[in-house]
Amino acid sequence: DKIDAGEIRLPEIQRAYVWKGPQVAHLVDSLYRRYPSGSLLLWEADQEFSVAERSTAIASTSISGRPWKPLYLLDGQQRITSLHRVLKGHPDTSVVFNVAAERFQLESRSTTLASGWVKVTDVIAEATSLFELAAQLAEPTGLTADVVHGRLDRLRGIAHYSYQYETVQGLDY
Repeated sequence: DKIDAGEIRLPEIQRAYVWKGPQVAHLVDSLYRRYPSGSLLLWEADQEFSVAERSTAIASTSISGRPWKPLYLLDGQQRITSLHRVLKGHPDTSVVFNVAAERFQLESRSTTLASGWVKVTDVIAEATSLFELAAQLAEPTGLTADVVHGRLDRLRGIAHYSYQYETVQGLDY
């Protein structure tokens, strides 16, 4: 949400977004398995206009008119950008989940044609009924609806992953 609002930005000193699809799928897999995913380092600059900024690989959807100082992401950009893209359904990072094998990869023709694969963004969407989705996926996967529902619920939980972060303050550019 802070990225969408433009409250977290990238300083010009930060490298560009470089992760490829398989790295994004591995990140989602790590979060699904509840592995630690590192922490974030943010910087609150003393002067808002003194920091040269880099364009993000994520377009902000709105800029708040609140009088806050932006936070600049110093460490964690690849993870945060990747996770944001997965959660928002970015076309370059359409990650799918195989419910039976509990495996993640980028969507492909073979995953589209095979049963048991579901888009991560479809599972994470709050409007999606996990009970209905579990019922649809249970028969083709040979799993019970309860097992499928548990896996889908665990997958939905990655949208609420809480990163630890530290904010550096009091330093100018």
